[in-house]
Amino acid sequence: QYFDGFMTGSSSFGNMTMSKSASGSSKLTLLDNAEITGTLTLANSAFGGKIVTGISQLYITNNSPSAIVNVSTTSYVEGNLRRNLNGSLASATYQFPLGHATPGWQHATVDFTSTHSIPNMLGYFSPWSSFPGATGLTDGGACPVTYNTSPGFYDNGYWTLTPSANASSANYDLQVRNGGVTNGPGLNWTVAKAPTISGSWSLDGLCTSVSYPFAKRTGMNGFSVFASAQTSNPLPISLLSFDAEPQGLQVLVTWVTESETNNDYFIIERTQDGQNFEKVGTHNGAGNSAATLHYSMIDAEPLKGLSYYRLRQVDFDGKESLSQLVAVNFSVNNVLNVFPNPAQTEIQYSFNAASDGVVLFELTDALGKTILSQKVNVQKGFNVSDPLSTRFIPQGVYLIQLKPLNSEIIEPMQKRFIRQAREE
Repeated sequence: QYFDGFMTGSSSFGNMTMSKSASGSSKLTLLDNAEITGTLTLANSAFGGKIVTGISQLYITNNSPSAIVNVSTTSYVEGNLRRNLNGSLASATYQFPLGHATPGWQHATVDFTSTHSIPNMLGYFSPWSSFPGATGLTDGGACPVTYNTSPGFYDNGYWTLTPSANASSANYDLQVRNGGVTNGPGLNWTVAKAPTISGSWSLDGLCTSVSYPFAKRTGMNGFSVFASAQTSNPLPISLLSFDAEPQGLQVLVTWVTESETNNDYFIIERTQDGQNFEKVGTHNGAGNSAATLHYSMIDAEPLKGLSYYRLRQVDFDGKESLSQLVAVNFSVNNVLNVFPNPAQTEIQYSFNAASDGVVLFELTDALGKTILSQKVNVQKGFNVSDPLSTRFIPQGVYLIQLKPLNSEIIEPMQKRFIRQAREE
């Protein structure tokens, strides 16, 4: 256990614990490299405790994600922290409790989302030597923001995460905790990435919403230099969801916004090759709104097979932003569709039959109990049922099955649907 002091000579420890139970300075300064083969336990108290490395390194050779515990704003590594990684884990979270004398704690969390071949990684935090201006970067997906206003970054500094080898073999999410920021936060913020501190900056992966002082991106690949970018421009829309799914002979496109600013209208677009898009239709926006709004649009003539839909949002001043792509596999062959789903008062179902005849319709609950069973006359080609009331069944998950009756009119089909309470 260490309170204040210096450590000289390369040393190896099984476990190391920072312990502090009273006010006053508390730090251990490494004058040479140190290695921990077990667990580093940081100070679990309001008084904290720092490990200051200078040009040396603190090396955690234990590759378990839990080899560092008690991460806090008062106890961290001020300097160079190297960690061995277990690349055989498909999902693993590694903490890098970093910081600097000024502006203090600057924690980074790497969530690996795939296996990889990185043996170990060095992390450290540095104040800006030359503060960059506006990034000029434009985000997409659920965060259609252009980071083109100055200051484009938080003024606390930047993180460097350097793998020992095979940097591009890992997919990961990165979250950073910003401390000592005096020029933020803006209205929106995220994590920007650059090969070196001299630039050029980019937005890797996808944005995600987190509260200040945190910033995060998902679906990233490759490691280098990271900093928190910000903008004073408001989001034109805050998009909660965007979805598309077959319903009978049509595709229903739905989206939900949490807020809208200067939003003129939406355009629904589709593509099969991911490059050439065509317009499905337009829908007016709400202009300015702080309420949660639900939108929908029908594609009455969807493309056969696999296609992709996206939402284009257009401001009154002509600026645009795009949602992520949503895949829809539309086929009328041997596919049972149930709509609406979830259902409140009634449902319909559609399917394709090889010839005229009779099939068996069954409705069962989640436990497999038959609620309704009846024979249905069908015609060759596409069939859409009459509306079927769902008022007689309680809320829950149900299964519709269509079965052939001693013929090859159809192949067995089934589809789940949800019966939900009617919204008043």
